[in-house]
Amino acid sequence: MVIGITFLLTPLSSLMGFNYPMIHQLIWPISLILIGFLLIISHSKRHHPYRHAFRKQHEKYSSCNLSDDGRIDYNVIMSGIEEIFLKPVFRGGEINNIMGGVELDLRRTSLPEGQTVLKMDAICGGITLYVPQDWNVEIKTSATLGGFSDKRLTNGTDETHKLTIIASFIMGGGEIKC
Repeated sequence: MVIGITFLLTPLSSLMGFNYPMIHQLIWPISLILIGFLLIISHSKRHHPYRHAFRKQHEKYSSCNLSDDGRIDYNVIMSGIEEIFLKPVFRGGEINNIMGGVELDLRRTSLPEGQTVLKMDAICGGITLYVPQDWNVEIKTSATLGGFSDKRLTNGTDETHKLTIIASFIMGGGEIKC
């Protein structure tokens, strides 16, 4: 909207009685300063001192919701998350990633009986899942210039507990490790 108004100022400046070139010289530097200031302010508001999981080496913050029922909801934009899921039962959830990275360790949890669905979307980003070797994982993926693979040696055979991953990647990818 701001960019559109800026380009409309040229034809409207003579009607409104002000000098557009003077405003034009000020608008872009002020806009860039305001955008930078808003990014710094919004990033500092997302920081909170207590997390539900341990972080590797450096603290990284992004939007993530860990509910009490064992579900996750990660929204990562140009940032990164490294989480170890510590709830007793993992019930699935959703990971949305744009130009960022997500590393989720599920080796300290278990699956409920039946099918657990984890939906993942990534655009120019990567997702790495660490799961136990004995988990039965089914991958349903669609990728454009990317992909998702299971790097474990074997897939679990327990049909009563199954993790179904529905993944969509555009110029991004991911993998499952143990």
